[in-house]
Amino acid sequence: MESTYKRLIDVTLEELKHELVKEIKKEFKEDFTRELRALLKDLKYNEPTRWVSRKRAAELLDVSFVTLNKWNKTGKLKAHKIGGIVRYDLEDINRKKTS
Repeated sequence: MESTYKRLIDVTLEELKHELVKEIKKEFKEDFTRELRALLKDLKYNEPTRWVSRKRAAELLDVSFVTLNKWNKTGKLKAHKIGGIVRYDLEDINRKKTS
């Protein structure tokens, strides 16, 4: 009879441990997600955008898409493919504006 109680207590302790670990993981995930979102939000608003679209680059430099393509081919302003999309480095555009 004593071993039956011991097994019952062991099972109950295992279940309790399992539920406690599950709850801790859930709370950690929620806290981590909340903190990560806050950090990303801060980055989004505090960091200047480094990469701009072809359209935005043309607007900033007051040139046509054809000119951008020519500059890319001649190396005057390098275009970069990021995720299959053409982007221009804002620092390169600013240097080009001042030259």
